[in-house]
Amino acid sequence: MTGKANRQKSRKSFWLRRRNTLVALALIFAVLLAGYFVVRSALSDEEDPGGDMPSGLNLLPGEASYGGSVLLYPQIDRKDLKTVKIHNPANKTRGEVYVDWGIGFAYDAEKKDSYGYLIEYDYASLDETQLTYFAVAVGTPVFSSRLEDHCSDFSPYGLDYASDEEATYILVEKTDGTVHKIYVGNKNPSGTGYYVRVADSVTDSEGNTSVRDAVYLLASATSSYYEETLLSYPPRMLDTLMTYPISSTFSSYALSSSDGRLDVSFLPVSNLTTSSLFGGSSLYRSVSPEGYFSSSRFETSIQRFEYFAGEETMEYATKLVSGTDEDGEEYSFYAFDDEVLAKYGLDPDHVQFFLMYSALYAEAEEHVISEVYFSDLRPDGYYYAYSLSFNTIVRVDPSLVDFLEWDMLDFIDSYILRMSIGYCEELTMSGKIDGVPYRETFRATIGTDNVLKGAFAENLGEEVDLDAYRMLFTELYTTILRGEVPEDLDFEELTDGEPYLEITVSTPRITVYVKDEAGNNTSKVETVLPSVKRILRFYRYSNGRALMTVEMIDEKGESSGESGSFYVLVSRLDKLIRDTKNVCDGVPFSYYDKE
Repeated sequence: MTGKANRQKSRKSFWLRRRNTLVALALIFAVLLAGYFVVRSALSDEEDPGGDMPSGLNLLPGEASYGGSVLLYPQIDRKDLKTVKIHNPANKTRGEVYVDWGIGFAYDAEKKDSYGYLIEYDYASLDETQLTYFAVAVGTPVFSSRLEDHCSDFSPYGLDYASDEEATYILVEKTDGTVHKIYVGNKNPSGTGYYVRVADSVTDSEGNTSVRDAVYLLASATSSYYEETLLSYPPRMLDTLMTYPISSTFSSYALSSSDGRLDVSFLPVSNLTTSSLFGGSSLYRSVSPEGYFSSSRFETSIQRFEYFAGEETMEYATKLVSGTDEDGEEYSFYAFDDEVLAKYGLDPDHVQFFLMYSALYAEAEEHVISEVYFSDLRPDGYYYAYSLSFNTIVRVDPSLVDFLEWDMLDFIDSYILRMSIGYCEELTMSGKIDGVPYRETFRATIGTDNVLKGAFAENLGEEVDLDAYRMLFTELYTTILRGEVPEDLDFEELTDGEPYLEITVSTPRITVYVKDEAGNNTSKVETVLPSVKRILRFYRYSNGRALMTVEMIDEKGESSGESGSFYVLVSRLDKLIRDTKNVCDGVPFSYYDKE
C-alpha cells in the first residue's frame, strides 16, 4: 500500500472514530464559549438604545441610534445573528478558498448560550475572544461620521466596483430573515477607520424605496474589530487548540520520530497496582522501549496536554475526501493537499514527529483520541503541527514541545528495574566472577498482600537471609542507565555474543475480584497484569560500559525480541554478580558500597 493510501486510511479511521465523539465536541464548545457574556460586556458599551443623538446629526432611513452613537443599521444581539458571510478578494494571495468564507451562529435559549462555527467547516473550533470581536463588529456597527448623504462617485473611497466579484463586502443575516450588505472600501488617510457603504433597500417617510447611497467612516474601535476578524485571514478566527481539552487521566501515549530517535509508548498502570507493585508514584508502564517504567518528569510533562494549544492557526483543511469503507459504510472528511502540508515541513510521507494519545474527556465521560503531526524546527524558529483532531495547521513555540528534543532517557526511568520486591516471583542472576561462571535463581514466597515472606536459592538448595536478599534487590533496583550507546556501535554483532551479565525477573499474574454495583466482590476474577518474564542482558563494549537490552516473554511464551540502546557501568554489573554470591555465602555487603 502506498504512503498516500496509508495516510487516507488513517484519516478515514480517525473520522469514523470522531463520529462517536460528537457529544464530546458539543460539550467542548460549551466550555470554550462559556466566557462569552463576560468578554462581551468588557468590549461593548452599556446598552442604551434610547441614548441621545450626536449633536447636529439627523438619522437617515436605515440608520439607528444606540448608546449615544449612531449605527449603520439597528443593533443586533448575538443571539439574533444567523450567518455572516464575507467576500474578500484580498485573500486571494492567501488562497482562493479564503475569498468567500463565513461564520454561522446558533443559540440555546434554555442555557442562554450562543456559539459560532465556520460555515461548511464546523470541525474547526473558533476562538471565543475573536468570535466576540466579530459579533460586536457586525452587531454594533458604530460610525464616526457620515461623509456623504447621497454619493454619486464612490471611487474616492475605494467603494466603486465593476462587479461584486471585485468588491469586498459583508452579508449579515439575522434569524428573522433580515439581511444587511456592507461594502468595505479604503482606510482614511490617518488609518483610523474604513470607508463603507450599506447596500440595503430602505423606505423614506414619504414611502419611496431606494438603495442606500450614503458613505460612512467607521469608528476606530469598529474598524479595529473589522480588521482583526472580518477582514483578516480566516484561520485567525480559529482556536489554536491542537487536541481536545481533557482531564489528566490518560489511557495511552505514543510519540515517534522519523529518524528513529524517539519511539516511546506508555500505558497506564492499574490504580490497584501503582504503589504496591511498581514503587514510588509511577502511573504508567512503558510499552516501547519494553520493560522500562516512566519517570516522574514524564508524568509531570504530559499534564500540558490537558489544554494543548499553539501560537497561531495557519490553515484549515478544505479538501473534502469521500468514499466507502470495507464494511460498505460511507465516510467523508476534510484533508489538506500534500503541497499545503509540505509548505510547513509536514510532508505526509515523511512526518518528522507523530504524537497520539487517548485521554478522558470528563464532561463526556468518555475517552477521545488526539493525533498530531509535527514538522522539524523550521528556519523561522517555530515548529508546525497538523492537528488531526481539528484538521488545522498550527504554529507552535519550541518551548511548548521541548519533548521533541528529549532523549529516550528523558521519557523513561533511568533505573534498570522499577518494581516492588513483592512483585518479583523469581530472580535469576547469571554472570562471571573472576572469569568463572556463576548463576543463582531465587524463588520468592509472596503473601496475598504482596509482601515478601521468604526467598529460596535454587542452586544453594536452601532459604537465604531475607535482609540480604532485600539488599541485593535494592542494589538491582537502584542500578541506573547512564545514557545512550554510540551510534556507530554494531548492535547486531554485539548481541550475537555471550552477555556479560544476564538478569531474569519473573512476575506473577495479578488478579482481582470483580465488584458488583454495591461494591462487593463477586466470584468473577479479572486479570489486572499478566505473568511476564523480563530478561535484562548486558553486553560489554568498552572497558567501563555495557549495552543493556530487554526481552519480554509473555504468558504464552512469545518473545518481544531484544530491544535497548542504553549503557550501564561494568563496575556495577561486577558488584551485582559478586553480591549475589555474597547472599548465598552469608557474607555481609552493602548496596551503597562503591561500585
